[in-house]
Amino acid sequence: MYNRQVAIADTSLRHLATYLTDHHPEVTTIAGIRRTHIEGFKAWLANRGGYRGRATPVATTIGMRLGNVRTFLDRIIEWDYTDAPARNPVLLGDFPIPDKPLPKFLDDADAAALITAARNLPDLFDRVCVETLSRTGIRKGELRQLAADAIVTIGDNKWLRTPVGKLHTDRYI
Repeated sequence: MYNRQVAIADTSLRHLATYLTDHHPEVTTIAGIRRTHIEGFKAWLANRGGYRGRATPVATTIGMRLGNVRTFLDRIIEWDYTDAPARNPVLLGDFPIPDKPLPKFLDDADAAALITAARNLPDLFDRVCVETLSRTGIRKGELRQLAADAIVTIGDNKWLRTPVGKLHTDRYI
């Protein structure tokens, strides 16, 4: 049976083996992998072509590859494998900071369908929550944190003051 996680780990270890074979042919055992080899491997990974036509891989892909290598090395060290390095050369600081993608928005047809369905909900609170979330772009956690005095008047207009959230600052909508 095909296991996707095993295949991904296999690919990660094959990438390491390819890097070591091409750039450090003197490394012939796993115990021979040093910190400098991992640093070079990180740079090599970052400069490879990415998937789906990207020039470089995304941070999560690099992190996944390094994570698979780190886990492999952790396990063979833990199991007292005869060819294991003395300590793991992949450090936690090696992992790239993951991308924080912007939220995905509904297209116009799906947004209209959501609003129509929300207006048909039997409970007023549910209708108001869905309408507020869809029209303001705030997240449900931000909606739960709204204060009782969240609606304020500035000039002649009413504004919704949202707490610190996805933009890391409070804001008015």
